[in-house]
Amino acid sequence: MKNALAKLFGIDPNSKGVRLAKAQREHDSSALRALILRRKEYHPDLKEFATLIGVHSDELTDFEHDPMDFDLSFIRAYSHGLEVEVLHFVRMYENTAREDVFNKTFAAFEKEISAGRSWSMPKEVETVKQGVRSVSDLEATS
Repeated sequence: MKNALAKLFGIDPNSKGVRLAKAQREHDSSALRALILRRKEYHPDLKEFATLIGVHSDELTDFEHDPMDFDLSFIRAYSHGLEVEVLHFVRMYENTAREDVFNKTFAAFEKEISAGRSWSMPKEVETVKQGVRSVSDLEATS
């Protein structure tokens, strides 16, 4: 069905733009899932957490059911209530090993945050800043 719609509207589902949109959605979804998991672990009472961050519990329920359409100010309040920092960065999209580095780095971040531990920027991120041509380049720096 999705491919039929894409074809109808002249959208190439394998284009760089579509891959970028999918990657952005996956990154956002992973970050938001990590926040929600942390809230459930450290603040299991939804109503108390809603009061803590100054929102109605219905709004919090809506966010946790479908977090993708909430604005940054809500996400900021939510993360502040969890005492976590939400980081953003901007880079040119390249479907290369750089994306693999981000995914590995973000997975490590999610694991540490979900476990309630602190997290610091790993060496691999510095490697991304310098430019990675292949996964073997990344492995050589480890």
